Amino acid sequence: MTSADPEDPARRLYRSAGWAVIGPGLSPAQVIMGRTRPLDS
Repeated sequence: MTSADPEDPARRLYRSAGWAVIGPGLSPAQVIMGRTRPLDS
């Protein structure tokens, strides 16, 4: 979970590592972020 503010440094760091918002957090000021794992060959 991270801040809902798109300019939050932590959220920008997650986004640069391939994470995306996948849903709302526990409060309006939070979002849940996640990323998909690469498929194994």
